[in-house]
Amino acid sequence: MPYTEGEREVDATHAQLRSIVREETAAAAATDGGATRVEVLDVTKLATMRPDGHPSVYMKRDPFARGVPERLQSDCLHFCLPGPVDTFNEILLQLLLTKRE
Repeated sequence: MPYTEGEREVDATHAQLRSIVREETAAAAATDGGATRVEVLDVTKLATMRPDGHPSVYMKRDPFARGVPERLQSDCLHFCLPGPVDTFNEILLQLLLTKRE
C-alpha cells in the first residue's frame, strides 16, 4: 500500500537531488535560447509515496568499495513488481500516446 498523504515526506537527500535536476533542466532548456524543448516529469513525490521505491545500496557510488556489508537492504526498485519504475513507464507511455505538445 502507498503511504497516506503526510505519512512520509521527501527526505533531505532526495529533495536536494530533485533541486539539482530542476536546475539542470532549466539550464539545458536555456542553452539554445529555448529552441529545444526540455521537459522532466517530476516523480519525486510519487516515488516517496511508495514504500518499495527505495534504491537501496545503489544510491551511492561504488557501494561495495569497502566490502560487502553484513546486512543489505532489499533493492525493491529493481526486484519488486509492479514497482515505481513500472509506474513511471506507464506515465511515459501515456505521454507518448497522447503526443503531448
